[in-house]
Amino acid sequence: MSQIKQILFPIDFSQRCIAAAHHLNLWAERFSAAVIALHIVDPTDYFVSANPDDQRVYEELAGLKSKRMSDLDYFCNHYLTNNNRVRKIVSTGATAELIVAASESEQADLVMLPRGHQSLGSRWMHDSVAAKILDACTSPVWTSEKLNSLRVPPLQDIVCAVHVGADLLLDAANERLLDFVHLVAHGFGATVTCVYVAKSGAQREVPAISARLANIRHEMQDVAEFETHPGEIKKAIVEVANRRSADLIMLGRTRVGTVGLGVQGHILRVDHDAPCPVLSVL
Repeated sequence: MSQIKQILFPIDFSQRCIAAAHHLNLWAERFSAAVIALHIVDPTDYFVSANPDDQRVYEELAGLKSKRMSDLDYFCNHYLTNNNRVRKIVSTGATAELIVAASESEQADLVMLPRGHQSLGSRWMHDSVAAKILDACTSPVWTSEKLNSLRVPPLQDIVCAVHVGADLLLDAANERLLDFVHLVAHGFGATVTCVYVAKSGAQREVPAISARLANIRHEMQDVAEFETHPGEIKKAIVEVANRRSADLIMLGRTRVGTVGLGVQGHILRVDHDAPCPVLSVL
């Protein structure tokens, strides 16, 4: 079974990061995990032309990194409960790419990614930074765009959306997802509701995948109930989460070129409508 030993926490010093820190503390304490606190200085946020060969830009970036390390020290000292187990990193470059790179180099078992509330336009564009991270990051990613309005509950109820089809890669993806669901459920002592959504008009496919559904039921019988719903995937997931007053939704991400719930934008759409954070596993 997988473990959560290292949690990567990107910090931009926003109010949503302060709100997310309370969730982070809950996870880090429950799993006795170390935290990598990461702040990224993106030159494009500070310079019209961020040519790394420009000496002025180089010197100003060095000064900015020093200031942001002081800010990161302040944030961690005030908002993270076990600062002795926090490693602080300030990097320079493109935000999404550096978060993905840090998740790999630091061997993060979980990335906790606070993000801003999406406007209609940003939802249409699939929130490029978050979508890039979801596309490229191999670590499980926890995210929420409603952090400023969410309470920090004892995590007691999880909704897990499973996607089943005649595809061995989906079987492997489900195994990774269910393994992580088991880890989280046992770690928090939470109950799980597994949800399978049969798209409208696709009920005829159910006999062909009944063995796979039975196998998931068997694998999850120690922690989960199982529900099957017809209709649209996002709507069904959100409805079950609202009915169960879920504290977390867990679902799979899609590898490029494979069959799955859809492009990574489906994670952002679920997150937008969900009553709780979303944790996705690739």
